[in-house]
Amino acid sequence: MSSEDFLKTFPPEDVAAPEVPPQKEPLPAFAPSARFGKFGVPHGITLRDVARLIFKYKWTLIIPPILSVSLAVAYTMVSVPWYQATATVQIQPNELAALAPTASLERQKNLLNDQVQLLRSDTMLERVVEVLRLDTRMASLLGEETPSADRVTGAIRILKENILSIQPVMDANFITITAILPNADLAATIPNTLAEEYVIAVQERIASQANQLSGRYEDEARKIQEELEKIDGKITTFLAQHGIPDIAQRFESLRAQADRIEIELRDAKRDEGRLTRNIEALEEQLKKEPPTIASTTQVASNPQYTQIKSYLDQLQLQRTSLTGTWKEGSKRLETLDKQIEEAQAALSQLEPETIAAKLSVVNPRHNQILDELVRLRPLLEANREDIKTLSEAQGNINDQLSGFVSIRQEYNDLLAEKNRISAQLDFAKERARTAQTTGKFANEIAEVKISDHARKPLGPSGPNHVIHVLVGLLMGVGLGVGLAVLREVLNHSIETAHDVQKFLGVPLLGSIPEKALGRR
Repeated sequence: MSSEDFLKTFPPEDVAAPEVPPQKEPLPAFAPSARFGKFGVPHGITLRDVARLIFKYKWTLIIPPILSVSLAVAYTMVSVPWYQATATVQIQPNELAALAPTASLERQKNLLNDQVQLLRSDTMLERVVEVLRLDTRMASLLGEETPSADRVTGAIRILKENILSIQPVMDANFITITAILPNADLAATIPNTLAEEYVIAVQERIASQANQLSGRYEDEARKIQEELEKIDGKITTFLAQHGIPDIAQRFESLRAQADRIEIELRDAKRDEGRLTRNIEALEEQLKKEPPTIASTTQVASNPQYTQIKSYLDQLQLQRTSLTGTWKEGSKRLETLDKQIEEAQAALSQLEPETIAAKLSVVNPRHNQILDELVRLRPLLEANREDIKTLSEAQGNINDQLSGFVSIRQEYNDLLAEKNRISAQLDFAKERARTAQTTGKFANEIAEVKISDHARKPLGPSGPNHVIHVLVGLLMGVGLGVGLAVLREVLNHSIETAHDVQKFLGVPLLGSIPEKALGRR
């Protein structure tokens, strides 16, 4: 309300407003000095000032601690003692997720938190309520008006909010289950029952999951078996199309033939070089040796006739020996026949005996060289024929191998696909057997176990009288000091009527000094 509105409430000119007697400025609590700030609070306080303030506000500093300590003592005396017990469950995350598919293995890091949520779930707590009949034993907490159908839900809510504390120990893969109750026996029974029911639930879940996985892997095995039969049919059709009963055996046979021909061709070329060198050496020697040696005149056989006759006999003998080895019409036999015909024609033009005044005797070394040449030249021709035949055979084998490479590669691809499918089939069957075994012996799997059972506490865990008293004392001291500081600040901030009007925003009609108020 403004000052004008306030003045308008008085009767005009009839009743005069009371005059406010001038007030003397109260003396400050401290001697005025440069140490005082904006509100008159000193910038620096001495020990003497502190002692004066403590004495001035002694009851403000004493009464709040006494009251707060008294309230704390009364609270501890009235409070019902409570008992605390803890059970510990050990979790093996890797073993627990061993049967799950690969995608769920990524959730192993969150498995411990998942198990904590499972322990806190209504399903697990409902099993504890049913086993311990907590809906009946907690009837006083639930209220008489609570319907029987809602008592289980109420008991679960009380367990969650007021009794149970379930915390994971990440580094050690443990879960602690703590219960706080006024009943010592029940404080130990509830964590143990929850841990036991949790272990049973996990074992049931393992058995159920194992049965599901077993069926899944068996279905996969059947599908993979069908794929394996299809790939076997493809392999059989492929072999039938190419007329090859065994790809590996056929390839090894071609490879062996190629190696054998290569060795024979190499040996034939080596023999060709050796025969060529021997013939060239004999021809050089033949040039140095004369065919005849001079002697007395007499009648003797024609040496040329004898030589050609001997050469013809050798050719015929060689022709007879090669009749069973080489086919009729082969180049080698044709060459021998041609040489025989030439020798017979030359022999028909000569006389077996020659009468001369001077008889020439045949040089035996010359004849020996000729005989060796006659023997080696057919061998060289035959060797060259062998080289030509082997070269053609080698070309044919290489062509077959080149064409067989693509066939063999396609066959190897089909075989690799078959091996891959076979490995998948074996893996699926093994997983199915493992799942069946796990489901059968789920109760014996130590993936989850109770490492420590909760024991009945020997004494109450609370309330702690000393802590309550100390907290009450600290709160009382803090409250007393705060009130004393507030009063001191107000005393130096609002000292005159003008200060009151300034801070409250309303006009002040008058003021009563503190001493005068005390005298009244």
